[in-house]
Amino acid sequence: MLRSQQAVGRTVTRTIRMTLEIEKTLQHFSSVEQVSVNQLINRALKRWVEWDYYSERFGYTSLPTAVLPKMMKYISEEEAAELGRWTAQNVTKEFVVFWFKEFSVKTLLNGVALLSSKYANRWDYEYVYDTEKHVHILVLTHGMGRKWSIYYENLLRTAFEMLSQKIEPEVMENQLVVRIPAST
Repeated sequence: MLRSQQAVGRTVTRTIRMTLEIEKTLQHFSSVEQVSVNQLINRALKRWVEWDYYSERFGYTSLPTAVLPKMMKYISEEEAAELGRWTAQNVTKEFVVFWFKEFSVKTLLNGVALLSSKYANRWDYEYVYDTEKHVHILVLTHGMGRKWSIYYENLLRTAFEMLSQKIEPEVMENQLVVRIPAST
């Protein structure tokens, strides 16, 4: 049971009921992590609000990270590229619209950032906007090999082409750099 007690600044105090087993587990993790139980609960609620609620409805599943590069070993570079294009055409737009309620360059960039988040953990993500050259620069570091770089290159190329936006990708063994000229 949750009930609001009082608002303090930008926070709200709530009282919750939980099983004794959950309380004991939270106390244990609080000690291990050296944070308060309140911080653990807030972290869990934040994850649910930012990721779990939507990902469960969109049909995401969890896999151990080690499985992904192993799966890619069984297909060719051409098949990795085709899979990237297929994903863009059949999943990416729906994903972006589901989360952000529209499909645009801005929301696609936000979707790429979301997938790099602490929740999805698909890649390490860096973004800069070069104001002199008027270009968005994305750096996706994934550590899963060239075929994954090819997959991500084709996924992003196709997704941005769906928005009539060209990209300039640079494929590396464990990283993809994408330059996206800003619309004028």
